[in-house]
Amino acid sequence: MFTTIARHFRAWKSYDKAMQELSYLTDRELADIGISRCDIPRLAREHSIAEMAILSMPPRRSTAAPYVRSPGLQHAATEAACFATKLPA
Repeated sequence: MFTTIARHFRAWKSYDKAMQELSYLTDRELADIGISRCDIPRLAREHSIAEMAILSMPPRRSTAAPYVRSPGLQHAATEAACFATKLPA
């Protein structure tokens, strides 16, 4: 039960952080990365869901190097921009 509460809290914090970072961008900056202001809640929600899916994955049991997040994708705005460019037009 505690893990479920902690997981929901982390998802909420991730959503909140993504919302804040994307909201700080101007309309021009948002247009440059291909999203509009009305897309911010959806992108923040998708970001938090994807991050929780990554965090809840069981550890790999192989000799390969463990999964390491790219330092360039630590900001929600950058991740949202990358995600938005992969969406079909």
